[in-house]
Amino acid sequence: MNQLRIFTLLLGAFALLFGCRPNNQQLINSTYTPDELRVLSSNLDLPDFPYDYGFGNSSSKSAVNHKATLGRVLFYDTKLSSDGKVSCASCHQQALGFADDQAFSEGPNGNVTDRNSIALASLRNFGVHYDKTIDGKETPGLFWDERASSIKEQLKQTINNPNEMGMELHQISNLIENTDHYQVLHEKAFGTTTVSEDNILEALETFINSISSTNSEFEGEVIASLNYISGDSVVGETKFERGLQLFAKHCTACHGKGMEAISEFANPENLSVTNNGLKHTANDLGVYQHTGKLEDIGKFKIPGLRNIELTAPYMHDGRFATLEEVVDFYNSGIEFHENLHPSLRDGNEAKRMNMNEEEKTALVDFLKSLTDEKMTTEAKWSNPFVR
Repeated sequence: MNQLRIFTLLLGAFALLFGCRPNNQQLINSTYTPDELRVLSSNLDLPDFPYDYGFGNSSSKSAVNHKATLGRVLFYDTKLSSDGKVSCASCHQQALGFADDQAFSEGPNGNVTDRNSIALASLRNFGVHYDKTIDGKETPGLFWDERASSIKEQLKQTINNPNEMGMELHQISNLIENTDHYQVLHEKAFGTTTVSEDNILEALETFINSISSTNSEFEGEVIASLNYISGDSVVGETKFERGLQLFAKHCTACHGKGMEAISEFANPENLSVTNNGLKHTANDLGVYQHTGKLEDIGKFKIPGLRNIELTAPYMHDGRFATLEEVVDFYNSGIEFHENLHPSLRDGNEAKRMNMNEEEKTALVDFLKSLTDEKMTTEAKWSNPFVR
């Protein structure tokens, strides 16, 4: 009888254990506790496990992914601005290649930015471009005049700028320390609920560094079929053949074969800024305003070209509304300046590329092949706030 009772109790225990297995399995497959999930889900739509942001080795990947998750939430949080209406994503919209569709972005309290917002997805990989030394040359600075030497310095200036975020880092620290979902995310990322300003910057930097664009037609067809970047060929059997030829002839001196100014596939002169023959205005002289050097008048950052179809308007002041206008400018509108890039000169005059309408269309079509539609909807870079 005792044996029967023991057997019955064991069966009941097994039934209870396996009857609860789905819930237990859900807990096992979650980074967060049930209480943490309740806190997070009240404001955020996050997966039980952080997305893979593509950094670190097996021992550090989890921590990095948690940092990027915190950075993602910070990137989209309008509470980080002085009027509570502007986030990093306001000026860097995922659907627009992490750019803005306004010449000058709207900041807090009706202020506007001094220059056009640079597209974060204009590079194959943001972190690779800005986060290391390449061929003995330091990676370029940030902003159109490269006045920030690091991503963290750029973030500080953006957060403090009254036309962009208008906040002090200590104010953001206080916000995080007094917000339940941030406390959960911060502890997962840094192992503590004590918030430091450097942790805030590191989380944002980790998220921004993860932004990449590798799924365009250019990436899949042109590079794959031509081995274009390695230099083995610059033409071939591709629908972009004519546009690619024109790009190689007229554009790679600045933008390089990798569609970005400085990269592992750098332009011939390792340039990151140049005077491209735009008619400059007295209120914005480019890099000169940062360095005070006469040779820097009219020089601005050479941007990456990936997803350029999505990032209009163009140039540092958004003066061109379409790619067609940009190509027309380089074809016949460059103005001579003593600092003009050598490849845009014809003696002491501005160069004229003299492309016909068919050629200009082919070049525009090639530039549109750099669009990465997958990047524009990738969940790990999207707005995490419940709407």
